[in-house]
Amino acid sequence: AANGVIVITTKRGKSGKVDILFNTRITVQEAPPSIPVLNGSQYKVMRLEALQNQGNINPASDAARSLVDDPTYAAYLYYQNNTNWMKALKQTGYTQWYNLSVSGGGEAMRYNFSTSYTDTKGTFINLGFKRLTSSFRLDYKVSNKMRFSANVAFTRSKRNDHANYQGTVYQLGHIRNPSL
Repeated sequence: AANGVIVITTKRGKSGKVDILFNTRITVQEAPPSIPVLNGSQYKVMRLEALQNQGNINPASDAARSLVDDPTYAAYLYYQNNTNWMKALKQTGYTQWYNLSVSGGGEAMRYNFSTSYTDTKGTFINLGFKRLTSSFRLDYKVSNKMRFSANVAFTRSKRNDHANYQGTVYQLGHIRNPSL
């Protein structure tokens, strides 16, 4: 390892007794506080004022129909809610991490097996991440002139972030109509 060359070595088994190591870590997360948003009634008033500012003061127009409390409107009941979308989308998040390592060997053979599992549930619904990693290293000394080594690794991960063309869950919770 000279002339600026960096050599990276991975964990290997050691001769002697078998070492078994298990670690775990669990964390809890809360979503950041939300910015203040309008409730359903305030939103309807704001939208009607915006339409009036544009010169559209006809309450029977398609743009104003859902904002005017008109029980004869076919979709009237859909627009009578007062949904706090940020409250509906938030949840307590957590991360669970588990790691198991087994290593050992004798004079001719050494081994190291490790596996790790991570499960993260995000602070908003339908957000999370899962990962499973495993590795196995084997060193076998056939003779003083011949050595056999094997490294096998496996990783599988699944991300659930549900971002779409309109933005992330956090963004959608702030712009969604509260009267729906």
